[in-house]
Amino acid sequence: MTRKRKTLLAAPKATLTRALNILREEARSRHEQALEVQEKLQDARDHFQSLYNDAPVGLATLDANGVIVEINETAVTMIGDRFTGVVGKPLLMFVAPSSRAEMLDHLRRSRMGSESTSTELLLRRRASDKLPTQLISRRIL
Repeated sequence: MTRKRKTLLAAPKATLTRALNILREEARSRHEQALEVQEKLQDARDHFQSLYNDAPVGLATLDANGVIVEINETAVTMIGDRFTGVVGKPLLMFVAPSSRAEMLDHLRRSRMGSESTSTELLLRRRASDKLPTQLISRRIL
């Protein structure tokens, strides 16, 4: 085989090797960037969760039917129940019978609109006392 022919065959191999190395470096760089973004997202999620859990006001996340999906300790204290006994239950269970119609209307208005909905009602605590409460909701898609 002539020297010229060997050079021609070797050139594409060297070019492919360089291209492969460039692609590997780009993939490594993208992977590192993805890991950095993932870490920032996790930090932001943790920060939000801390704000939610440690808020000085009662916060609860409800599903479309008014069932408690998530609740902070302040809200649990307000209704006087145990933390583990609240999630998965309808918020209506903790509303005084005299305020249940307002609560159902509040849920209906929340499901229909995109604006905040506000209602004053009485929460029924574990003891026989009632806690005046302002319920503010916003539909989240």
